[in-house]
Amino acid sequence: MPQGPWNDRVRFSREGTPYVPGVIAVDAADGEQGVRDALITVLSLIGIDDPADRYIVEQIFGSWYRITLSANDDPAVFADLFREQSQISAAQVIHVLFGHDVKGSPFFASPFFASPFFASPFFASPFFASPFFASPFFASPFFASPWAIPNVQLDGVQPSSARPVPSTGRNAPPQGKGYGGARVAVLDTGWIANAHAHLQGMVQPTVHDTSAIANNAGISLIQMPIDRLDVPDGTGDGYLDPITGHATFIAGIIERHAPGTRLDIWPVLTEFGDGREDDIATVLFSLADKANRPDVVNLSFGAYLFDGPAGGKLSQVGLLESAIKALQQLGTIVVASAGNDGSFAPTYPAALDGVVGVGAVDGNGNPAPFSNHGPWVRACSFGVDVISLFFDDFPLRANDFYGVAPKAFVGWASWSGTSFAAPHVTAAFAREIAAQGPMSGPKAANKLVESLLGPDTAPTRLAGLGTLVQND
Repeated sequence: MPQGPWNDRVRFSREGTPYVPGVIAVDAADGEQGVRDALITVLSLIGIDDPADRYIVEQIFGSWYRITLSANDDPAVFADLFREQSQISAAQVIHVLFGHDVKGSPFFASPFFASPFFASPFFASPFFASPFFASPFFASPFFASPWAIPNVQLDGVQPSSARPVPSTGRNAPPQGKGYGGARVAVLDTGWIANAHAHLQGMVQPTVHDTSAIANNAGISLIQMPIDRLDVPDGTGDGYLDPITGHATFIAGIIERHAPGTRLDIWPVLTEFGDGREDDIATVLFSLADKANRPDVVNLSFGAYLFDGPAGGKLSQVGLLESAIKALQQLGTIVVASAGNDGSFAPTYPAALDGVVGVGAVDGNGNPAPFSNHGPWVRACSFGVDVISLFFDDFPLRANDFYGVAPKAFVGWASWSGTSFAAPHVTAAFAREIAAQGPMSGPKAANKLVESLLGPDTAPTRLAGLGTLVQND
């Protein structure tokens, strides 16, 4: 198991699914009383003597409730037993989702990689015999380390793979009137202070305090509040934290290709890339306000959830799925990155029904070898050596993982990953919405998605990566 700052907040199931220890989420139409009635039955089945009132039950949103368990309770066992209770429509562990960039995540330390899945014919496919897997990248210390990343940081995690580039103005928006009008929510990390000043004509996004999302009693519904502003090196070890600056980079891409878009940044991921499913779902559900909903939501994160759907009920990502559906029913388009492990296995939320999952291609329109792929990937766009907004004047440490001599960031960086392909697709939708006006509901939104990505209208489609979206 990797040692890192998430050790006290992330566990992995035997299948490799990341989850929050000590809590589960249940969907109960009868409200809190129905949850407590089911809890009494579950405790009796397990033979636990603790009284039910020692377990904390609190509403997440709608009919979803979070149950805080005792220290020795197994969340997966509790979730299985709750699903059998008549008062409960769905029950699940609360997953942990990770930001996507090309360098791996704690997922690679999980038992998943010791599972029979990796002995399947998929891993004997021509893809894994490609020159990509014979490249020097796969001979690097990254893949020789105990858990697929080198222990180069004080906290035991790999630093960011973002690289500095000169400030050349190459990403300034086109001159003239911006598109404007469309509203895009980016759920991600915090914002880099004053980063917008590097992009000509860009208005600073609205950066929200997620802890302000509260219940009627004024108690915050967010379990792990994230700072509104990113810092480059929160650990003080001289390396960029793994995902810091992620949201700012994404916002710069959207502004570059849909200038004038109204951007809302909602911090839900730590600088190490992890975010709680219940917090992410809470933010999404709070956005499902007909008067103020976003036109498009960009989610550049995900996780593999190999315990799969519960038969006949909402899947075990029902909590996240319910929040996304609430937005989709109002006409919001949800875009999510597919992941960077070169895998056919679906990641969530990208593979959820109605979500536009996005893979990556290089500058020539060829599939990026790191991009996840499969029938669940609906679109793809540029995701290799993307240039966008980043920190200003942060010196890199010498002899870092990439062997780059000390340089200074000057407000720009180059970064690769499906995380950065997704906002290209988000920007394409934002441009269309700005021209047509907000979508009136799910039918109008689906029609717009089909007009951009459908087989009858899309000029280029790639096997396993869907429709190629080109903005330039």
